Amino acid sequence: MNRYVGRLAVGLAAGSMAATGIGVGAASASNAHRAVAHRTQSVTITFWDDNGGPRTPLYEHLIPIFERQNPGIKVKYVGIPDTSVLEKYDTAIQGGSPPDIAAIPGGDLSAIIAQNALISLNKYYQNSKIYGQILPTLLKPTQAISPNGKTLYALPFSGVPATLWCNLNILRPAGVTCPTTWNAFFTDAVKLTNANKGIYGFTMRGAAGATTQLIDEMISYAGLERFFQPNGKTSLQSPRVLQFLQKFVGLYKKATSAADVDNSYLQMVAEFDSNKVGMMLHNLGSYASNVAAVGGKQNLVGEPDPAGPFNHGRVTMAAPGLDTYGIFKASKHQAQAWKFEQFLLGAEANGYWNKNVGQLPANKNVLKQAWVHQQQPVGALLAALSSKNTYAVSLPNYLPQYGAIQNNSDPLWQEVMTGQITPAQWLDQLCSALDQAQSLWTHGHK
Repeated sequence: MNRYVGRLAVGLAAGSMAATGIGVGAASASNAHRAVAHRTQSVTITFWDDNGGPRTPLYEHLIPIFERQNPGIKVKYVGIPDTSVLEKYDTAIQGGSPPDIAAIPGGDLSAIIAQNALISLNKYYQNSKIYGQILPTLLKPTQAISPNGKTLYALPFSGVPATLWCNLNILRPAGVTCPTTWNAFFTDAVKLTNANKGIYGFTMRGAAGATTQLIDEMISYAGLERFFQPNGKTSLQSPRVLQFLQKFVGLYKKATSAADVDNSYLQMVAEFDSNKVGMMLHNLGSYASNVAAVGGKQNLVGEPDPAGPFNHGRVTMAAPGLDTYGIFKASKHQAQAWKFEQFLLGAEANGYWNKNVGQLPANKNVLKQAWVHQQQPVGALLAALSSKNTYAVSLPNYLPQYGAIQNNSDPLWQEVMTGQITPAQWLDQLCSALDQAQSLWTHGHK
């Protein structure tokens, strides 16, 4: 269990990021000579963004600032589609051509660590100007992913808690408030649906990423307090979890569009943002697009996953997901890559990124402005994570197979939605794969 406690508030003072350093266009001969030296010594590092497209403009803003502050370093940005991150990284590692530095989802980090592809950042971090600034509630889970539980193969830049999004443009006319319990959620999803008018109570994630979200939701509904039991078997193998899956998939076509079977992250968010859907289970990362789509933050509510019927007054939730930056061993410019990572993790850049995305920042020195309190979903998630009545369950991101297990379960979930297999069959295969991975991990680390 991880107890996520604390308040975060982030602000960005763009002016404080003004460029400093040696001027290339200096008039004097001496300065001109130094400028030429800088040009000849300049290196280019390649940075991969794990959610290319939606987040590209943020890095297009930050990278020029870094380059002005570090005139000897150029950054080549490459946006990787969210749905193929691990596949792209695996291919690059095996081919000997990974980037210098990359944004890596926490769920994929162990698989990359297992390939011995990343350098340790412990000394870089300990000797840096940002040492002590990364929130322990995000730093410790990142560190725990390493085989020894101590090595930092990446540093977190954002926390991503599961979130229930409610479009008040749909809920208000029906007299519905954003549900705080799963029982109310199932009732409201049906109540809000008017298929004849193209209005649906809920948008379901059926394709890539479906299993990742379902795990969060299963933990929440069933009130699980640990991912694995002492005997090494996953707690997901539970009648409570099966009950949830049966009720959840029962919403398909009853409170959702038939097209939801093909929904990955982008399609699901686009459907919610069409103002034709009342509720969506996702995470804090879609805040900005949601606000714009529904006509302003007054029409949007974001809450933690609802409380389950077995919680007895306690809210059980999966510990927030992680977004991290790692540097690859194959890089010939590791020192320059670290400079870029240090910049991105600084208060100004980290605050800018998380403010615009609407996620929990990792740098605790971004606690001086009020944007967090002005973003209701961020405040709601922080309050939940800080509550004594909240039980946060750590996910097994340390398992090298964890990301692949989730990815492999996604197409099988589509088969559940289309009636080809039962929820029980889907759950059995998922739990079997998790149990095997945990057994391999346990025996390999005794």
